[in-house]
Amino acid sequence: MTTIKKQLITLLALATFFACTKEKTPVVTTTPGDDLTKGVLIINEGGFGKGTAGFDWYLPAKKQLSKDVFKSTNGFPLGDVLQSISRVDDDLYLVVNNSQKIEIINRNTGKSTGTITGLSSPRYAVASGNNIYVSDLFSGKISVVDKTTKKVAKTITTNGWSEQMAVVGNEVFVCRIIKGNCKIMVIDATTQTIKDSSLLVDDEPQWIVKDKDNKLWVLCDFYAKTKAATLLKINPTTRAIEATYSFPDMGHSPSKLSINKAGYELYFLSKGGIYKRSISYSGAVVGPFISKNSFSLYGLGIDPSNGDYYLGDAIDFTQAGYVFHYNNNGVAIDSFKAGVNPSGFYFGE
Repeated sequence: MTTIKKQLITLLALATFFACTKEKTPVVTTTPGDDLTKGVLIINEGGFGKGTAGFDWYLPAKKQLSKDVFKSTNGFPLGDVLQSISRVDDDLYLVVNNSQKIEIINRNTGKSTGTITGLSSPRYAVASGNNIYVSDLFSGKISVVDKTTKKVAKTITTNGWSEQMAVVGNEVFVCRIIKGNCKIMVIDATTQTIKDSSLLVDDEPQWIVKDKDNKLWVLCDFYAKTKAATLLKINPTTRAIEATYSFPDMGHSPSKLSINKAGYELYFLSKGGIYKRSISYSGAVVGPFISKNSFSLYGLGIDPSNGDYYLGDAIDFTQAGYVFHYNNNGVAIDSFKAGVNPSGFYFGE
């Protein structure tokens, strides 16, 4: 087959895909009012350096989509690379990585209530006590933000890139990445100091969740591909790795580790779609549960109200991506065009 014929076939396939998908795209111009908690917020990273970050608001019962809600509500753009959204009391903290800030909005109305500055390259935010802990890509530190003043009160040195965090009791467990010396570091939330830095794990521990038994699960992907990715089960009390599950081959690059509301079933993206795994299952990683043959699977969310799945497809990481909605049995319900690089989801409760 000639190169020209291959290109024509590829273009035809893409045209068919977009035509079929657009038929389902529900786009309605609405404003949140006091209803932002009733829908799904789609985290659109935007293009790096492009200033196109934002979030869309989707009402699944009505199949209604409002685009770029932060900008339409507040009258100015969110910034550059929306990394994550976290709830703190009645506010949502929008962590905007390349803009070096966190925008705070009212979780009902979407209206801005403040901005946290003085950050280097923020990734994720978790609350414990009167403080918010913010991980960072480049600074080698965790920033501790006072919830009252909304200012950085102190920093905690990690000497490495930090990613997701999990709170267990009065401790904050941090995924710290240094090649060949990756750790789960433990912060004492009372003193805001490192309590333990002895737990070595596999390379690239980016994702961490807590299950119903207060055990921690960490997803590690060896981007250098020196070995297959691993899923670790950690006892936060003893600081011991209780189980290690390796992926079947180095073709897997798992990401977006999530857990259901009840805390007994894990989900993640990897080669070929969405995978799920019971915390009590001790066999090899198998799947996928929902097949999606795309090289740009980028976002995953599990609706805590009904167990529905949301999948973000970045397509080519430059144009607007797509979101696919499945019910809790893995049956496709809806699909629609979102913003650039739909990387995650926040479910109002």
